Amino acid sequence: MNLLKRLWGILLYTAKRISAQKGLTLAIIFGFTVAASLTMSIPIYADAANQKILEADVLSETGEVASSAPTSSFSFMFRYVGSWYGKVGWEKVQPVDTYLTEQGILDLGLPLQQLVRFFRSDSFPFVSADTEIYSGSEYFPLAWVSIATLSSWDEHVEIVEGISPAASPPAASGETNIWVNEELATEIGLQPGETYRLLAKFNDDQQNVVITVRIAGIWAITDLSDPYWFYKPADFRYVLFATEQDFFQSVLPVINNEIDLALWYMLMDKSAVHSSDVPSLVNRISKTRTRAGVYLPH
Repeated sequence: MNLLKRLWGILLYTAKRISAQKGLTLAIIFGFTVAASLTMSIPIYADAANQKILEADVLSETGEVASSAPTSSFSFMFRYVGSWYGKVGWEKVQPVDTYLTEQGILDLGLPLQQLVRFFRSDSFPFVSADTEIYSGSEYFPLAWVSIATLSSWDEHVEIVEGISPAASPPAASGETNIWVNEELATEIGLQPGETYRLLAKFNDDQQNVVITVRIAGIWAITDLSDPYWFYKPADFRYVLFATEQDFFQSVLPVINNEIDLALWYMLMDKSAVHSSDVPSLVNRISKTRTRAGVYLPH
């Protein structure tokens, strides 16, 4: 009982002192608040600084990072560039494609937000359908273009003329439906429904191999800040998009299944990554790069 009375007395005394010295009490409360804020701000600031270091480490360890387009720091680009190492057959690209789209994502150990796959042919002369094709002739192409397949590209553009890939009927026999960048269409006057030819390559007997394409639509990028785009929009000006099915079944067999550019672009959620995760994350990135290089060197 005596102990309870003493505690009660202390509480009453404290309450009277606080009511009598309100200014001093407020000053003490303010002081404690500032002290607590400063104490908490140090680890917060340190973690933010370490986060910057972490992002720099991640950027330095990725296979390639899309620096030419707006993107989060935790975006990874793996690519094979034929202009550096020579064109490569699809049979050599397919194993690394399978790895990066399946086990490679798990090896990185981050939540996947978006995966983009891009496969492109070499550049070929683009000529009108009535151009006579014969060995040894000289051509004055409308442009030099490549054909590519890009996953989900139609979800990130506006089809300004023609029809979308989803609504596109099968092309006529011997033709491939393609979609053209609006700037290229304006430059050389292309219209949906028109047919053109690509002079793909020469066979050993020096005969031209021709890819006949039909313009199914004209597209334009509507959101330049969309992190989906791993290259600048201008880099797609002379790229003709085909559906993945047409690219692999109609285009590649004509050009000996040769890929000039193979690219995988991954957007990863970085919200759960902190500075303490640097060693393990860098190790996982290095591991993924090494394994991808085993399937496809360079």
